[in-house]
Amino acid sequence: MNNRPILIIAVAAALSLATVSMASIWLKQKDDADTIKVVVATRDLEVGTRLQPAMLETVSWPASAPIQSPLHAMEQVHGRVINMPILRGEPILVSKLAALGQQGGLSSVLKEGKRAVTVKVNEVVGVAGF
Repeated sequence: MNNRPILIIAVAAALSLATVSMASIWLKQKDDADTIKVVVATRDLEVGTRLQPAMLETVSWPASAPIQSPLHAMEQVHGRVINMPILRGEPILVSKLAALGQQGGLSSVLKEGKRAVTVKVNEVVGVAGF
């Protein structure tokens, strides 16, 4: 019996398997090199929400799609308060968070030196001026 064709097929199969695994490793390394780690929301977050680790995850973000002032580690956002709505899967940006140490709410939205005043409004006051 002639074993030469079987040997050629076995060698070809082994070489193709080795080639596929090397290509897979190379592509994975290439993908890792072209990405950055970014913290994103795992659910929709409302204004005034204090960020907790359960609300966030770290994902790989394409370096070719840059975003301004992303946060890269959970430690940077833990306990911070949101001052703009954030959707699920959206990166957590510095511009959407209240300043460090602020409690959130209206005080986190007001600029330094500004004040907010509440005014009672009812039907009578609401139509004034017409």
